[in-house]
Amino acid sequence: MSSSAVDLESVTDLITARLGYLEVLVARWGSRLPWSCEDVLAAQDRGEDPTGPWRDQVRASQGAMYGVRAPAQVGAAFVLQWYLGVVANPLAWAAVIGPYVLDAAPEGITFDLAADSWFPCAVSVSPSGALVEEDAVRRREQAHARYLDHARRFVDGYRPGVKVGSRQRNGMIVDAWQMALEAASAAFDAEPVPPQMRQACCFIYALPGAQACARCPRRVVRASAESAASVS
Repeated sequence: MSSSAVDLESVTDLITARLGYLEVLVARWGSRLPWSCEDVLAAQDRGEDPTGPWRDQVRASQGAMYGVRAPAQVGAAFVLQWYLGVVANPLAWAAVIGPYVLDAAPEGITFDLAADSWFPCAVSVSPSGALVEEDAVRRREQAHARYLDHARRFVDGYRPGVKVGSRQRNGMIVDAWQMALEAASAAFDAEPVPPQMRQACCFIYALPGAQACARCPRRVVRASAESAASVS
């Protein structure tokens, strides 16, 4: 069953209100936001680097904040994570709220970036591909499958000029969905989503005074190394 834009707007308004940092909109004629997922993926498919200017702005912002030239790996990790969040957050939150499974097709998603931090501040989703699914389990499964189709295509074509291994790429796909689902479930008192250690690192620790996140995989590696050293 197809959803109507009017009904879907009540869900996206809820997401915007509870999520706080990201405005989620239903696409209407003439309301396209500056960044198009379709354009990004098409450019990557041609061998181009469409997120290069975005990464440059993120590095410049980080450099101004921390007083150093931010390593390229940090900007690459942040943009990878943030792009995936553009897709994951609307789909995961809508799946938790119900009854909609949003469309994750690249041609149906556009987004905008905050001018100071270059963090995604708005995302527009198409109403035409959204489906109604009353069963919560099936709804999350369908939303996750749609997310994965888009996420994998982006990750496969992401070439940020620094090494990004398959573990980092695939881990970010998992992390973005997990974080979105955890936050949505907590916000709406839905069935709890058990927290998990992250599978990928954002490299924030490389900046002066910053530390690895509480659930960073580096903490597990370090703890294992320290445990092995104490035994030996």
